[in-house]
Amino acid sequence: MVRRVAILGVVALAAGAALGAGTASPDPTALSGQAAPSGQAAPSSQAAPSGQAAPAADGAAIYNHDCATCHGPAGLGSYQGPAIDRAGQASVDFYVGTGRMPPPRVYLDAQQQPPRYDAAQQQAILAYTAGFVQGTPIPRPATDVDLARGGELYRANCGACHHAIGSGGALAYGAEAPALDRVDPTRTVEAMRIGPGRMPVFGPDVLSDQDASAIAAYVAYLQQPRDRGGWGLGHLGPVSEGLLAVVAGLGSLVVITRWLGTRTAEEAEEVEAAAAELATAIAGETG
Repeated sequence: MVRRVAILGVVALAAGAALGAGTASPDPTALSGQAAPSGQAAPSSQAAPSGQAAPAADGAAIYNHDCATCHGPAGLGSYQGPAIDRAGQASVDFYVGTGRMPPPRVYLDAQQQPPRYDAAQQQAILAYTAGFVQGTPIPRPATDVDLARGGELYRANCGACHHAIGSGGALAYGAEAPALDRVDPTRTVEAMRIGPGRMPVFGPDVLSDQDASAIAAYVAYLQQPRDRGGWGLGHLGPVSEGLLAVVAGLGSLVVITRWLGTRTAEEAEEVEAAAAELATAIAGETG
């Protein structure tokens, strides 16, 4: 009897151990094929303390937890995401900085949204991926540019999709060109160099660094233009101007006309007396 109880106890302990192993929370580093060092907790994607630069080790933890599942531990890609080993740091900075990566769900189109990581975390990701991501570097737009030329290049190459004032617009097959009202010059040049989504790539052979910087400066100008003609009216062009002309212009004419056509009591009596005299004169001539 004692022997049977001992055997049942061993079986119960083995079953409990197997059940605990099956329900344990997964190690984030398992997604990247790297194990956490012995005696240390698995890396997390918590931000570095405010005011301190996040080391590359924190970038490794964030990348292995949130990015390696799709792009692979070394950026070589997988069946869930493309390779990024030759995408360039400009691509990493753009997609992470504009909230396009990581997406809320796998296989979801990358759409602009508030960034998931703060500035320190973004710098940590860039520091870590610099070890295996080669290609287009993060641009440094020039400031001594010809703004007028930037406007010409913008209207020729960008305005058809992003609108003449950078408000964005609808494209074919349900796609949309995003508004440029909150983009900074670095992001503008990055977008030209990497061509996110359906946007074509404008390489140095198409737009030189100086021309790209000029376009970026013009986009920044569109965000706070100098309204030399007066009130900007939302910069909506003839729509708001025409509406103001109809409402204010015609409305003022109606009010003035009504005011001019209104008679006082004395004027009304004079008109009635003149009408009576005219009627009497007409009656005397006909009689």
